Amino acid sequence: MTLTTLPYLVLDDIFQRLSKQSLLALSSTCQYLHLPANKCLYNDLEIVGWANGERKKLLEVSLDINPANVQFARVYTATSFDGVKRLLSKTPLRLKKLIIEFEKWDGKISATAWRELFSSIHPDTWIHAVKGFGTAFWAKPGAVLSQLYHVSGLVHLDLDLDREKVQLKHLLGQINCPQLKHINLRNVAVNWHVVPDSNLQNLRSMRFDFNSRQRYENPLDKIMQRSTYEYIKVLMAKGIFLQITKWRHHDCVFSFFRTVHQFATETELQSIIPWIVDGERYFQTNIGGQLGYCIDIRDLPPTHRNITFQYLQNLPQPFVINVACPV
Repeated sequence: MTLTTLPYLVLDDIFQRLSKQSLLALSSTCQYLHLPANKCLYNDLEIVGWANGERKKLLEVSLDINPANVQFARVYTATSFDGVKRLLSKTPLRLKKLIIEFEKWDGKISATAWRELFSSIHPDTWIHAVKGFGTAFWAKPGAVLSQLYHVSGLVHLDLDLDREKVQLKHLLGQINCPQLKHINLRNVAVNWHVVPDSNLQNLRSMRFDFNSRQRYENPLDKIMQRSTYEYIKVLMAKGIFLQITKWRHHDCVFSFFRTVHQFATETELQSIIPWIVDGERYFQTNIGGQLGYCIDIRDLPPTHRNITFQYLQNLPQPFVINVACPV
């Protein structure tokens, strides 16, 4: 039995285990192998970083020669403004994630040009998530954020703000994407107690990430303040989960258990602790794709830890909960 006699379903399973170089060779072998090889070859086109400039140019040339191959992409890195405009306008895409990075290196694209790009998106295109870098996503009113309603299927927005003093209230207010459910913001500014307005009526969660080289006051000092507790209650009333992380050598997630134990009454704890647990489940399973989720209460003193245990035991557990405590 040869490769050309195997059904496509079996070939897909084999080809997913091969390197890009091997897939490229198989794609050029014969017509029967060309389609399944290209399907795997173009599946994940995430090429991020200035060091990959040559790869980006080769990808753009390849897709210009045969734009039909982009139909196989599920993750696609836009390598240039003109290139992504051609693809979005001519080809129906089904993407898990579209990465727009070129604006980070070329911030001269006008707001008018961005509006023309979004309005030209093929009507059958569906994009689950957009990840963006650079000032076009927050410093140019009417450029990107206000045009996201053109993107069918968009529920996840991931932005690297690239500057620490971006006004989050202004940024969130620009977003015109009623179906958006999750926002992930990196390099967040000091003032992160921001409540989304009615333009984000279906928002389900926000993740704010602070880098380890913060030049101003430490924004994480606010976590143990009463203002953060009041902020949590407002988000809870709006049905929006919140996660705070700080990038070091790995992501460090900060819990709100200590905050609520310090300021909440016993009656308030009965509703707030389940809300925190639901948030952890949502971020770890819905956003992170994990099968289960872990509730970490290692930083709680023994009294607060025991109280938290009591509430956890009474909660419905659709997934296995691993409560991590000090040994």
